Amino acid sequence: MLGMYIHYLSHRVHPKAHRSINAIDYVATEGIYSWIRHPGYLGLILAFFGVAVAFGSIPATIIAFILAVLHYIQAIREENLMLKKFGDKYAKYVEKVPDRFIPIRKLIRILKAH
Repeated sequence: MLGMYIHYLSHRVHPKAHRSINAIDYVATEGIYSWIRHPGYLGLILAFFGVAVAFGSIPATIIAFILAVLHYIQAIREENLMLKKFGDKYAKYVEKVPDRFIPIRKLIRILKAH
């Protein structure tokens, strides 16, 4: 359930998320994208593992792991495409939002600031 909600939040901010790189004409930086760079993939990965846990299935867990790795690889590919298309604008976004899936570094920055 949490995974699908995170995925939904990503689409509220970035409705073009499933389109080709040619159709994307902006860098999503607001909302959940201000915390992590790939909330849609995080939501799906959590949903994959949620299904595996719900079924209590080793094969489903293995499939969830494989799908998580494939989404991680896809995220890296997309970041390279975004860097080529948006250049410095995307590079600054990556610097501001350093985490792909889990906002560990952002949370550490916040804690250090307080």
